[in-house]
Amino acid sequence: MEGFALRDAGDDGHAPLALRPIHLALVAFVATLPAHAPTIGAFAEAPQFEVIADTFLFALLLAAVTSSVVVLLRGLQRPRKVFARARVTAIAAAAYLLGTMGAVGLLFAPMPLPAAAVGAGLLAGAALPLLVAEWARAVAVPIDQALVLCAFVVLTASFVGWILALLPPSALVPVFCLLLVAGVVVPPVAARMGDPALPLARPADTMRRLVSVTWLPLLGFAVYAFMTDVMAHSAFGVVQASF
Repeated sequence: MEGFALRDAGDDGHAPLALRPIHLALVAFVATLPAHAPTIGAFAEAPQFEVIADTFLFALLLAAVTSSVVVLLRGLQRPRKVFARARVTAIAAAAYLLGTMGAVGLLFAPMPLPAAAVGAGLLAGAALPLLVAEWARAVAVPIDQALVLCAFVVLTASFVGWILALLPPSALVPVFCLLLVAGVVVPPVAARMGDPALPLARPADTMRRLVSVTWLPLLGFAVYAFMTDVMAHSAFGVVQASF
């Protein structure tokens, strides 16, 4: 599928950014991130939500931070061979699916199982940074196009999140799991098809350019996102404003 261009080609020599199925899969990945409070909040009507949700999220965030440090340190070392990267990404994808779907199942279990929620959170959290890193490689584009793609993904994922929040549990679970799978299948495939000659990390120049033009709005957005979650605003009493 060729997709369609978001904008015309400019004078910078870059081809126009075209939406492709991989970008829709990225939307599914972002929309089902359990670390986003409104995403897990969509399951508030589940029988074990009060016991399981916070326990799962705390374990997930703790594991994600630890795993992120490991990924960062390994990214500063010599890149590994592509087949090793593909194997690790496939394991991470399986772990993330197992942990996240396991947490969804625990929310509807006949009895609370907080220890299992900790295990599911640690499993999903440890795998999450690896998938994020692979997604970054899979959809990498020049910086000007990256900002446009980011805006598209965030807005579309927010709309999907609204829809998920409005679904009854009987429809929410299958739709969420379907989106979850759609958002996780791409990274292992992209890792296996990647170019072994490409470096796996160290996009230092690109990151410096990105930070130089976005640090202030990103800081403002971070404060806004934090406050909307903390203050638990709701729109019309149904949809959380932090979407």
